Amino acid sequence: MARRLLIINADDFGGSESVNRAVAEAHRAGTVTSASLMAGGPAFDSAASLAAGLPGLGLGLHFQLSQGRPLSGHGQVPSLCGEGGDFLSRRRLLGRLLGGQVRPGEIRIELESQLQVLEKSGLRPSHIDGHQHVHILPGVIGVVLEAARRRGLAVRVPLEQLIRTGGRMSWQDLLRAAKKLAFRPLALRARQQVRADGLVHNDHFRSIFGLVPEPERITLQAFRSLLENLRPGVTEIMVHPAWEQDCGHLWDQGLLQDRLEEARLLTGPELGQALAQEGFRLTNYRELTARP
Repeated sequence: MARRLLIINADDFGGSESVNRAVAEAHRAGTVTSASLMAGGPAFDSAASLAAGLPGLGLGLHFQLSQGRPLSGHGQVPSLCGEGGDFLSRRRLLGRLLGGQVRPGEIRIELESQLQVLEKSGLRPSHIDGHQHVHILPGVIGVVLEAARRRGLAVRVPLEQLIRTGGRMSWQDLLRAAKKLAFRPLALRARQQVRADGLVHNDHFRSIFGLVPEPERITLQAFRSLLENLRPGVTEIMVHPAWEQDCGHLWDQGLLQDRLEEARLLTGPELGQALAQEGFRLTNYRELTARP
């Protein structure tokens, strides 16, 4: 019988001090096996310092194109930025990409700048994913695959599985599910391209946001729903733990409670015990790319 491998990846590492602490504590608790670094994050330096002391933690690039400022400088990538020099929102970025208003060379310049920040810090990334999944947008995915091929990196395929947990669905649940389904064709296309290139990637993808109806609280039972009926292959579970409230300038205020609850769950003893009892084989992209 084919093995079921599990990667629990924490996004936004380097986004704030509270995210950094939560990711490090969750890794030490035996739950988070991988983290995606925001090269342009306000707390990148401390994340890099923490990562140096966590040799078992796999590290990837959390490619930013829809939030923050370009590391290459606004003048180098003007088609990716608004008037103030910040990145465009994902919606506006997608509009420019579909309208042929983004120069592919500028995407390449910014991606290389972000990868080089990791490498100059002494970190060896194992994979690339994207903040708000921008890495699979049309016009972006090809540049990402090119960089992954050159460096031997894995690529996240965010083809999220929606998991029905029972209960009555609200209109908010239906709207959230509809948005994810609308994103699905891009994820399917990305998977096809990643496979065609022969790159290492996850076979399945889940997150708390894929549970419908959305749980009122992120509890052990809610997380267990993500672990049920895992298919053979590599499943990545995306998480966003954070402590306290110092990350409000980066993310929607409505998500802060979710991040805190995820941090409590991932750093507590119960989830680690549940993973051990179920016999899941925990791994990360570094281990997968190192295999012959």
